[in-house]
Amino acid sequence: MPDISHSDSASNTQAHIHAELAAQNATWLSSFQSQHPGIVPEQTALGQSPSSFVITCVDSRYNESALGFLPGQALVYASVGNLCDTKSSASSFLSTLEFAVNLLKVKRVIILGHTDCGGIKAVIKLDPPSHDEATANPHFFGNLSEFYELKNSTLAKNSSIKEKDLQSVLELENVKSQTSKIKSYVTDVIGSTDVEVVGMLYHVEGGHVEGVC
Repeated sequence: MPDISHSDSASNTQAHIHAELAAQNATWLSSFQSQHPGIVPEQTALGQSPSSFVITCVDSRYNESALGFLPGQALVYASVGNLCDTKSSASSFLSTLEFAVNLLKVKRVIILGHTDCGGIKAVIKLDPPSHDEATANPHFFGNLSEFYELKNSTLAKNSSIKEKDLQSVLELENVKSQTSKIKSYVTDVIGSTDVEVVGMLYHVEGGHVEGVC
């Protein structure tokens, strides 16, 4: 016999979460429409024609709004460490990139990395991760293999990098690496020569961005 009391409790909890999120949305919508009249729903209901494709990290401290984008102005893709898989045919990133460039006809692709990156921090501190850590988080550490390679190649080129500087050095190198990969893919595979691809770094400490490449 099903546990009706447990089911009712779960439904009540779900209803509470729905109500809480709906209230937060109403507050956001009122504030947004006051600050930016004429966008939601006047423009967003008509479809989208973003000028840019922004690639960010999943870090909760920043998003495309740090560059001033409003709803409808930028297509967004987020991943741990803003890593872009341009090799796997099943890559969700590649499908999003093709959608942005070929179908939405964006004019600019922006790789927006950030400081204090948790993925890079994990690679520096856990090299390699313990058996228990790797077993418990196989996808997380498996996805960071590119960071381990970046760390090793960076140190091979400049073994004098101090440990306290390695985090910031790798954050910049990662933006350069992702930007280079995407430039090559857009030009060589997609065949587009009129899309600008640039790399930026967001500083979580102060909220400003830095041009990288």
